[in-house]
Amino acid sequence: MKDYLNYYAELGYQATETLVPALALKGTSPSSEGQGGTVEGQLKLSWKMTAHTTVQGYVGTGFNESSPDLTAGLALFYNF
Repeated sequence: MKDYLNYYAELGYQATETLVPALALKGTSPSSEGQGGTVEGQLKLSWKMTAHTTVQGYVGTGFNESSPDLTAGLALFYNF
């Protein structure tokens, strides 16, 4: 293992009071010899269900051989 760079950038737009679509780019530089870095793009959607609860889902794809072909995720956030 060696030191590596980890980056994440996201650009979103508040379409309505409760919906925020976004595009994200994340990746890393190579973390060891013989391995490449990762680059992944994601399409995200956040839905504010209540004043304190938000649901966020995403689908993504990798842009090089070291990245996963497809990714997906779902998260539930509760703000106190």
